[in-house]
Amino acid sequence: MRRIAYLRWLAAVAAAFLFAGCGVLTKQELQPTPQTLTHGRFVYLADRTCRRDIRNTRRAFRRGPGNHEEYDKDLKALLNGYEQALFDLRGLAPPPSEAAEFRRLLASFNLEDLYGHHLLQAGDQGQAKRVHTLFKKLDATDKRLKSRAKALGLHACAQE
Repeated sequence: MRRIAYLRWLAAVAAAFLFAGCGVLTKQELQPTPQTLTHGRFVYLADRTCRRDIRNTRRAFRRGPGNHEEYDKDLKALLNGYEQALFDLRGLAPPPSEAAEFRRLLASFNLEDLYGHHLLQAGDQGQAKRVHTLFKKLDATDKRLKSRAKALGLHACAQE
């Protein structure tokens, strides 16, 4: 009887240690952080990402859409490529002196992505006035994004 109580106690202690150790694997400290880049390397990688996004944009709207379904298909492809570019840009670690401006640039990218999704939704619902308003907002956000990219020295991102 005493042996069974001892084994139960030992199993409970072992289980407590095992479950306590599970939290260690999900710590933020254990996730790899990107290496801080030099300015030149940062500009090169960001411009490469933006050039790929520009190619995807040109490819998506190579020919004019014949109907609403083709336009939706092209816009979805464009948004998927845009989200991939945004994901790649988030993985970059600019020099500390440019980190704040880069965060503002990413905020503009995020806003453009959001407006793109709203544009797709408004077009599907036939809200012509909202589509027109979203195009105006996209234009203003695009100008802001280009000026922020130019401030960081990202030439390809400033051309979009």
